Formats: sequence, C-alpha cells, structure tokens
Amino acid sequence: MQLDIVVLTKDNLVELASTLRSIPCPSLHLKIRVIVVDGSRSSDRVISLLRSPANAGIFTEYVNSYSLGVYGIYPCMNLALQRVRSDWFIFMNSGDYFSPNFKFESVTHLLGDPLVNIVFGQAIVHGSDARTSCAWVVPCPRIKNIKHWLRYFEPCHQAMFVRGYLANTYSFDIGCPIGSDALWKRKLLSNEPFAYHMSLVCIFTLGGLSTTYTYKNLLIKLSEASRRPIEKIMEIIKYLLFGMGLMSPRLQMLKSEAIGRLF
Repeated sequence: MQLDIVVLTKDNLVELASTLRSIPCPSLHLKIRVIVVDGSRSSDRVISLLRSPANAGIFTEYVNSYSLGVYGIYPCMNLALQRVRSDWFIFMNSGDYFSPNFKFESVTHLLGDPLVNIVFGQAIVHGSDARTSCAWVVPCPRIKNIKHWLRYFEPCHQAMFVRGYLANTYSFDIGCPIGSDALWKRKLLSNEPFAYHMSLVCIFTLGGLSTTYTYKNLLIKLSEASRRPIEKIMEIIKYLLFGMGLMSPRLQMLKSEAIGRLF
C-alpha cells in the first residue's frame, strides 16, 4: 500500500520543516509519498528545504498553488485532492505534527481492510493562547460509543486517513469559507465505512479562521448554507462564551472530558 501525506503551507518554512521531520518511518507494508501544496509567492525556499539532506529519503511532489492562481485554504485542499495518487491520503498543515509515539504499523491492518474506507484516530489539540495553553484529546479517550459521538462531532482531519479514490468523490465546498472542513468530514463519515483507531495520531495548535471568534467570522459562519440550524446556534453560543472569556483551552479540555463521560 501507499499513503499520500498532503501538507499545506504558506510562508511557514520553520514549521513545515518540523512537520516533515515528524513523519514516522514507513512500515514494511506502507510506502509514503508527500505532496506539499505551497501558497507562497516564491517557491525557492520550500523547494530548497525539500531537496535538503534532511528530507532526502522522502519522495515528494511539490505544487505551488500561488503560481496556478489558486488562493485560500479550501481551494488549495481541492487542488491537493487532484494530486492524490495513492491508496490512502491524509491532510496536514505546516505546524501539525505526527505524535512521536505514532507508528504506521499500528494502522496498517485497518488500512488493509477492504471493508474500511476511512480510518481516524485521536489528536492532541493545543490552545493558541500561551497564557492559558492546555491540551485536550479529540475524540476523548473516555468515549465508549464512537458512533453516537459522531452524530454531533467530527474527528480532526490531521488524524484521518481516507481511501485515495475518494479524493475524486468528495471535495471541499468553497462556498463555505470557514466550515468546509467540518462539512467534508461529515459527508465522508456519513457515507463511507470507517474504523476508529483508539490512539494518538497527531498534535496541532488551534489558530485558524474556524476557531477565531470575531464578529466578522461569526457572520460568515451564519451565512454558510451548508451549516445546519443547530450548528449556527452553537456558533452563536461559542461567540458569546468567547466574549465572556469562557473559551479558554482549559475549559475546552474540561468540556472534552465531560463529553467523554457523556458518550
């Protein structure tokens, strides 16, 4: 089998290098191919990094989305889907890291199951505010009924392996500029057979538009046609909680634990 690790980056060379360094060694039954989609104006620095001795053992395809006139995170993710050629793929952003304890050997039996099209594991999530930085795990390890949990939540895409041929079937809705990631995962998990790998796959830090609660972003989220009414209500609640200082990473961790006990 072969796995495409799709890494998106833009003017983030240091964290891109760290992301590439975090990729575990290929297993006996799984070959690795890395696709780097770069939104930088100049490709020289990233190409130099990919050709450096530190990355000599990684087979890499490089795509400069800026030169192709493709801008924005979800159009770039769709561009990446067009480059997927392997049996499986997973999305990472520069600044996301595979867990140091994760080994591809732990999931090869699931990836080799012909009845499974999606395999997802757990992710450690860090808050972006260093003063209140606290990490929590999604899905919470306490969860006993993952199907029940999936009715209301989605796993992190950085911990989600997807069959390669599905790249041609499921694309990101560019009309949903903030929530397209959640919508993409929900469609996949609603329509395709999946397996839950109950161990840590990746580590990442919040800080993108989807987790930034400004009034402008709230209006965009509420205007996205693909969001269900209950999701819009939740975004309003999150916005109000953020305004009262109640969206701290520590409280997010406690919420995760409460959800784990509930499900």
